[in-house]
Amino acid sequence: MFRQPQPAVGVTALATEPAPGPARRKAVELSAFFERLRHVLDDRGMSQADLARELGVGVATVSEWFTRGRVPNGDVMLRLPHVLSVNGHWLLTGEGARELEWERDGDPYLRGVQDALDRVRGSLRDAARRFGVEPGAGGDGGEPSVSAP
Repeated sequence: MFRQPQPAVGVTALATEPAPGPARRKAVELSAFFERLRHVLDDRGMSQADLARELGVGVATVSEWFTRGRVPNGDVMLRLPHVLSVNGHWLLTGEGARELEWERDGDPYLRGVQDALDRVRGSLRDAARRFGVEPGAGGDGGEPSVSAP
């Protein structure tokens, strides 16, 4: 049978500061993230309820970010910069310009989506050629269709 070790009588354990490591670093980074988020909300005159409404999430969800240190899910995290009009890199890391700088070509997230869709379309065209499918013959200007023999 396993017995738990008992502390020596008359010995007081001293509380020590947690060793700096990945978990402590992550906690500091999250704390800084929430502080930046709080400052942006204050500067924009937005409440947590306003942010929840803009993001399409519950007020309790946003409240838990601040009170319980819960992290927004990936989809919400991607929408935060746009909703707040801040630079996403700055919001996550504190580095770079705070304000969202729209580039000449528009929203960088939308550009990334467009690039991904272009790659998918290219892959579909390649696959259509390999299997003898005629690209664009579907009648709607872009959908591949199988040629009749």
